[in-house]
Amino acid sequence: MKKEYRKIMNKKAFTLVELLVVISIIAMLLAVLIPALNKARDVAKQSVCMNNNRQLMLGWSLYCNANNDKLVFAGTSRVKRTGLKTLTWALTDGHPEISWVACPQYVGGDQAPDWYLKDTFFQDECVKMGTLYPYTSKAIKAYRCPAATAKDNSRSYAISSAMNGYVYSDGSNEAIKKAAARFEKIAQIKGTSDRLVLICQGGVFAENFGFECYSSFYTTRNWRDIPPVIHGKGTTLSFADGHSDYWKWEKNYIRGYAYDRETVPAGDKDFNRLFNAIWGTNAPSN
Repeated sequence: MKKEYRKIMNKKAFTLVELLVVISIIAMLLAVLIPALNKARDVAKQSVCMNNNRQLMLGWSLYCNANNDKLVFAGTSRVKRTGLKTLTWALTDGHPEISWVACPQYVGGDQAPDWYLKDTFFQDECVKMGTLYPYTSKAIKAYRCPAATAKDNSRSYAISSAMNGYVYSDGSNEAIKKAAARFEKIAQIKGTSDRLVLICQGGVFAENFGFECYSSFYTTRNWRDIPPVIHGKGTTLSFADGHSDYWKWEKNYIRGYAYDRETVPAGDKDFNRLFNAIWGTNAPSN
């Protein structure tokens, strides 16, 4: 018994230095693995977002086919609450027709009403009431990017202003030219592989919950909506021919909503790329 006890006691235990070396090695391995795992997760989210684009674009095309080539109205017409769990359209001169998704009526400027922000039922209803929903196999998850940061809204995507979108009717030169440049039927679109339809804005509309179409100004070189930064340094988009893509931006942009930003220089690649995708290469500010 004494011999066995001595054998156990004579066994060499780990020293503090050895333990610290092991911990350091584990820490180094984690430092290598965690960025790789995060990158893999981001790639997976981007892949899901791309599939969302494709599914929504299929619905967009099916709607056109079922409605004599007419494009779905790309604005976000208002709805109001009429009961405990009921909404109804509240069309206005600016939004005269039922749109692809609905938007709750503004209160106090750009503030969402409490009944909308506090209840995911109404957020989902604003998607389900839209004209596009029946053509997307009623896949409500396709309306939300997995990388979205706004947890209080079920929609991450916007349609280009040129695709039968909302145009300000204030009689200005900008409004008149925009109205003339937008398409109402799919046959009017030339160069379909280059013309933007859908863009993922992720969660940027937490600051402006009911964002309209994605757009830039038409007659001047100004951003209306800055480039979305959702996946890495870019975002996913879909075009009128049905294909989807990922665009990475040259500059670093901050997630958020921008309106009436400063004039963009002539050589700005990001602006030129998005402007041409929205309005085409023959638009006046080119």
